[in-house]
Amino acid sequence: MKRVLTILWIALAVLQAQGVTIYSTVHNGFRNLQRPADAIIDKNGRLIVENGTDQPMRVADTTTIDTEVPFKYYARMANLHNGEGKSYKVMTATGSKRVSAPQWGIYLDNGQHLVTVMVSCSSDNWNDEVRGGRMMRVVVNVDGKETAALETDDDVRLDHNLTAIGMARHDDGRLSILLGAEKLREVATINDLVMRGTATVGIIAGAGSKLAIERSVLSHSTKPAPLVSHEWTMERLEEHFATSTDPYEGYWTYLDRELEDKWVGLGGRYTIALVATDNGYDILYIDGAQVMGAKWQPCQPKGTMTRTIFTDSYRARWIDATGEDMGDDVQASFEGGSILNVKFPVFKSQIRFSKVR
Repeated sequence: MKRVLTILWIALAVLQAQGVTIYSTVHNGFRNLQRPADAIIDKNGRLIVENGTDQPMRVADTTTIDTEVPFKYYARMANLHNGEGKSYKVMTATGSKRVSAPQWGIYLDNGQHLVTVMVSCSSDNWNDEVRGGRMMRVVVNVDGKETAALETDDDVRLDHNLTAIGMARHDDGRLSILLGAEKLREVATINDLVMRGTATVGIIAGAGSKLAIERSVLSHSTKPAPLVSHEWTMERLEEHFATSTDPYEGYWTYLDRELEDKWVGLGGRYTIALVATDNGYDILYIDGAQVMGAKWQPCQPKGTMTRTIFTDSYRARWIDATGEDMGDDVQASFEGGSILNVKFPVFKSQIRFSKVR
């Protein structure tokens, strides 16, 4: 793989330095939540879940996640039983009682560890000249033990409006606790929690709460399977192309690019080779690497192109100059039979190649 094809070492170094992970959204809504029997959809299109008991109620997401891969989960919701100075009736094993400042939140459970993030609103500081007024209390528990607690009135809704509560696992294993009405921000961190295998996530409706859930969003980082080398050599390629009748097989060289500079840098003015497969093409590096040029050798895998239902349009994978797989959110297409356009929509960038022979 060594001559014109590596558009994107894409400031991957910059992405890593900024802690950016490319996420693929599994779903964005509440259709994957296991709804209680009495749950309804209100006139605003929100899922309404009311817990009239004195025990927390889990509303599980039906999607399981891999806890060893970076992911992000958050729910944007409001507690309609959040009136200042009000209490709400709940049923107990022996009768009923009233609760005030009901809690609500989210959870992560992999069978070995249970992480909960619960919030509530109170006016405990009403006589504090500095911190008077309502505050949102956030409590993080791991396996039943409180690991973090804080109070805030920064970018949270202390009435019946929506606030998002979330958690995100990073590449380094750190678990961030997220909160915000307008923008999710990290409010707490769990650094030493080792999790393996799969887990479930979901929403917790605390005793006496009545939740209006606008959306529940689960995303995971894209970690495709590594590309497999077919052990091509330059000699074998030459022999193969000499008898090929596929109009797109052969060598392609760098033509031009449109890059979003803050995200993407040009890794080299590559030459690549396209080799036909059953469902598209393998992309092989031939020449031209400038970033980490010593790493690249002719005929190394540089990516793949998989046919779609549209003529000359492909789903693609791309290996950047550092060897990182850019995931499956890459597109490729042929233009006029002599130009190959590789697009990276997430980074608002593209690179084009022209046919050599």
